[in-house]
Amino acid sequence: MKRYVPTISILIVFVFFLSLFVGSYTINPRELVSLLIHPGADSQEAIILWQIRVPRALLALIAGAGLAVASALFQNTFRNRLADPAIIGISPAAAFGTLIALSIGSFAENQVVISLFALAATWATIGCLFYLERHSVMSNSLLILGIAINALFSALIAVLAQMSNNPQSRSFVSWSMGSLATVTWPDLYLMTGVVLLAIIFSVSSAKTMDLLYISDSEIRGVNESPSRIRITAALSGGAIIALSTSVLGVISFIGLLVPNIVKAMGFYLHRQYLLLSGAMGAVLLLISDTLARTLIANLELPVSIFLVVIGVPFLVSLVLRKQVSNGA
Repeated sequence: MKRYVPTISILIVFVFFLSLFVGSYTINPRELVSLLIHPGADSQEAIILWQIRVPRALLALIAGAGLAVASALFQNTFRNRLADPAIIGISPAAAFGTLIALSIGSFAENQVVISLFALAATWATIGCLFYLERHSVMSNSLLILGIAINALFSALIAVLAQMSNNPQSRSFVSWSMGSLATVTWPDLYLMTGVVLLAIIFSVSSAKTMDLLYISDSEIRGVNESPSRIRITAALSGGAIIALSTSVLGVISFIGLLVPNIVKAMGFYLHRQYLLLSGAMGAVLLLISDTLARTLIANLELPVSIFLVVIGVPFLVSLVLRKQVSNGA
């Protein structure tokens, strides 16, 4: 892993400063450096940089890292490489919880309360997935259950969004494709605290989670509980998904792409697996968000569009490769 650290670090720094430089209003490099050194300036450029671009770029890095780590946790928790939160219904559940909070007038402006609603819906859905999967007699039941849950929450979101009197709720269907257009410094503070705590907790439990690569009977043989390991990992990932979804909307495919790429690079032990997934997820979301706001002049595109363009071919190739492997 050490040989990748310099490359990823340089890439993160380069993409971060590029995201500050480009946009509908271009800040030339000399002025950008000056504004970064002297953040107290009150010019139009300073406002654009410090109130819009800096928190947005930092939040993209934090959210991208969190989404990738959460998805890595879910893939190993459910022992399925296709267990992206947006595919198996976890992200739509968080979106539904968010929409319920937005539909209640007294909660619509309180991001902490909105996130708690999203967290409740997320953890409830994770509990349902564990229960249903355990009692299922079908192979690949997780994906089938996830599709059903996804469809259910998508329908509920559409109905509730149309019934709500809150303009923010009524635009929720389009926002559910994911966007960083309205992020603020308080959003960044909240997201950073939760995501970093969840990542630190997960990495500190890496050796225990490495046991997920063996069977449940073998895990019990070393005096560990497979259910406790899986539930703890899933709840940590769920907290990240709930918060990021309540702030940014449903961001698809980043969790499908990054953890599988990291495993393809040969990293399976959770300490390296989670850290490298987080770094690559941060870069990928920041690049996607920069493209979303700059590719077409005066038009903000949903960030998930770029992830889907990459993710769909990857998903198809992953499934076909698995089928070929099974056939052999």
